[in-house]
Amino acid sequence: MNRLVSIITPCYNGENFISRFLNSILNQTYNNIELIIINDGSTDNTRIILESYKEIFINRNVEYIIINQENKGQSEAINQGLKIFSGDYLTWPDSDDILLPNNISSKVAFLENNPEYGLVMGKVGIVNENDLDRRIKILKRKEPIWNDTLFEDLIQDKNVYYTPGGYMVRSSCFLDVNPLRSILPLREIGQNYHMLLPITYKYKCGYLNECIYLYVKRKNSHSHAKRTYEESINVISFEKYALEKIIESLNIQNEKYYLKIIIKKYHHRLLKLAFKNNKQDEFKKQFNILKRMGALTLTDIYLKYRENTLLKLLRHAKKRFRYGRHT
Repeated sequence: MNRLVSIITPCYNGENFISRFLNSILNQTYNNIELIIINDGSTDNTRIILESYKEIFINRNVEYIIINQENKGQSEAINQGLKIFSGDYLTWPDSDDILLPNNISSKVAFLENNPEYGLVMGKVGIVNENDLDRRIKILKRKEPIWNDTLFEDLIQDKNVYYTPGGYMVRSSCFLDVNPLRSILPLREIGQNYHMLLPITYKYKCGYLNECIYLYVKRKNSHSHAKRTYEESINVISFEKYALEKIIESLNIQNEKYYLKIIIKKYHHRLLKLAFKNNKQDEFKKQFNILKRMGALTLTDIYLKYRENTLLKLLRHAKKRFRYGRHT
């Protein structure tokens, strides 16, 4: 088992965690690795730290490639790696996470033993940056018994995760569906959708029953930043746009079916966001849109019941206060 594995990893201002990531690569039980790090315009000491590891990786016979670019976002950074990677297998972990020692070897072993599969995914542990030894939760996909609907489930955020270091793709299959070696230049959202959706549409995915990767929750990370209601709407809208563009780029026969799924998902998310932020008019608007689409779920109806109950309680409280019965 001596196949070359390419690892493509963007990094932006990672001086506080990039050494941890690089050490997790060095600790792999599998050594035939090509590591491509894209320094995405970091303004801290990331570049210095990356350079300091060159000799270490050379001594381990690991191909270590550093690409420095101005800040363009993760998709453009991944594209830099996609242009030059040469491995038989490909994975693209985040620079603030940790590959457990068995990550590469377990995924390669599965793909070597199961040539009919185009990709594989394992379990992912979630940890806090201040306590890396305690796993808060395990992310995994419940393996389907019959027909695997991973492609559609990724679109719907159903029984899936997007943490990229849990996946590995067979390069020949990836290049079959992505011969141009590039993904859409979506700056903040969408890179994992575009890496996964084309290959899961055409090829089977395998599943490992072991934890191979740690997703590190960082207080200051982009994905955990607190957002206003308006900012959250913008994120949801951009995700819808990204998914639509990716589906349209695939040129598949049932494109309209999947675009409808994306629209329904968009309105469901806006409904839940309106409920969470007590935006009653917007909640009613989204509920009615979903009703007209015939897309209401039991969860939506339950939220509507809670919304109506809350309104009744508020009206009752206002009446009591108005007529002096608040004491």
